[in-house]
Amino acid sequence: MTIPNPPEPKLTEREKDILVLSSKGCYAPEVAQRLGMCLGTVNDHLKSIYRKLDVHSKVEAAVWAVKAGLV
Repeated sequence: MTIPNPPEPKLTEREKDILVLSSKGCYAPEVAQRLGMCLGTVNDHLKSIYRKLDVHSKVEAAVWAVKAGLV
């Protein structure tokens, strides 16, 4: 019996933009500046991304982004 893979998390386009920049080494203040957002909003998106991906660090999120072909 095979166990099916869990469904792919649904990230918004903005979450994907933030994840890509973060995975490329940008810190939250730089992400906010590049995307014209408030730092608090970027941090809220990062929390949402981590929750959706079930990860607990920037490195884990970056690995997911690479595997998903976003980076």
